[in-house]
Amino acid sequence: MIEEQHVFIVDDDAEIRDSLKLLLESAGLHSHLYGSAREFLADGMPKSGCVIADVRMPDMSGLELQEEIIRRDAHLPVIIITAHADVPLAVRAMKAGAIDFIEKPFDDGQLIGSIRHAFEVGTRTRSRSAEAKLARVGCRSLLPANAPFSTSWSRGGRTRSPPTSSAYRRAQSRFIAPTLWTSCTRPACRIWCGSCWWPMTG
Repeated sequence: MIEEQHVFIVDDDAEIRDSLKLLLESAGLHSHLYGSAREFLADGMPKSGCVIADVRMPDMSGLELQEEIIRRDAHLPVIIITAHADVPLAVRAMKAGAIDFIEKPFDDGQLIGSIRHAFEVGTRTRSRSAEAKLARVGCRSLLPANAPFSTSWSRGGRTRSPPTSSAYRRAQSRFIAPTLWTSCTRPACRIWCGSCWWPMTG
């Protein structure tokens, strides 16, 4: 089933909210308006799509909202808009994962393009998250009930933690393997085991 995408506009300026709503309606996009970041966070409706947030708002800024969305693992890409653009703000937003940092008054075509790109990014992120969750559940179900899982593994009397090398991260993303560690070497499924860095395939 194709999920319906929405744009969540968070800006304390009512005129900006209304003008964005009209622009998105003309492009065939659904939108929801919020006067503050806390109002948006308090709204319990399921959210799929992206967020457009003003960088300067009372109580909670757009950048703080972006950080909170990431902390909640909401998989909602964020586009930051501002009338006070400066390099440090833009760098902070992009480092935190913002899709775009757009200065007011913005170009309509640029904003619509950023929104559609955000939809694509969000869809891919949610899909990968769902696949990883299914992989973890599937691997647990295939292992013996008493298989010892931990966040570290032992060899030769020494306890070690999972590796953080670039090779490990590439391998993890390639196999979408669960972040579970065990000394069990049963090749029942793809697992990260204490005797090898690589997934075992039965």
